[in-house]
Amino acid sequence: MGCGFCDDAVSSSIGTLIVDCMVKPIGRQLVYVCRFHDNVEKLQEKKRELESARDRLQHEIEDAERYQLSKKVMKKTQDISKLLEKIGLRGLVGYCDPTALPTIDFLYSKGFGVLESSKASLNQSIEALKDENISMIGLWGMGGVGKTTLAREVGSQATKLNLFDKVVITTVSQKPNFERIQDQIAQYIGFDMKNDQGRRSEQELWLRLKKEHRILIILDDIWEPINLKENIGIPIGDDHKGCKVLLTTRRKRVCQIMECCPVVQLHCLDDDEAWSLFEKKAGLDDFSDDSIKKPAKKIVKKCGVCL
Repeated sequence: MGCGFCDDAVSSSIGTLIVDCMVKPIGRQLVYVCRFHDNVEKLQEKKRELESARDRLQHEIEDAERYQLSKKVMKKTQDISKLLEKIGLRGLVGYCDPTALPTIDFLYSKGFGVLESSKASLNQSIEALKDENISMIGLWGMGGVGKTTLAREVGSQATKLNLFDKVVITTVSQKPNFERIQDQIAQYIGFDMKNDQGRRSEQELWLRLKKEHRILIILDDIWEPINLKENIGIPIGDDHKGCKVLLTTRRKRVCQIMECCPVVQLHCLDDDEAWSLFEKKAGLDDFSDDSIKKPAKKIVKKCGVCL
């Protein structure tokens, strides 16, 4: 009996050792594997939350920068106006009415000299318009860098090169009024969005635009991605190869989300270009009074020149 008791004790000890040395570690590894997948999912979720928070913060920073910049620009605009008054050039500095309907003549930027910093963007946009496989081009850059001016010039050059029969321009703005945008586009093509029942639908404008053989629509100042077909009624891509869109925006991500190709960046003017442009617009030359030119140069160097 003593030997049997010993055998049982030995067997029990061996069994305990097997559980401790093999079963438990395997169990722990299985737990680690399960927890690993859970942790990966949690990590990915946190990553998405961080990316979303980053985007929100970036938007808040952009809004704050625009607010501060607008205050500075307003002050500098007043300073420049006072300087121009001294040489009898009152009224050259001001603001355009963003609600005014631009005409075709408005597209042709008379006197627009293509600056070195803009040439590459202009040429890239024109070449993209020549490509039948490209339907939407995105032009982006910070506020005041000259996106609208360049977009008008692209429209002008495209017409001169006979790339399109019609060129349409409309401003989208931060809070888009899609009915107003539709009305402006419709007016360019001789289409009335109103009928006896009230107002025509996006689908009706979409069908009417498909009848235009070659048309370029410039959507200026887009702040957030929009659905061109559902929100406005613009047919592009496989829906209508003859309709192309050039959009301008301050945000590169708008171009990316709307699947623009190519995405063209417009950089700021360098100091020499900014001063040359200011001299031209202000009517200054080598014989102008230094009491005007010196403070004007400081203002241009600090603030640049908005196109």
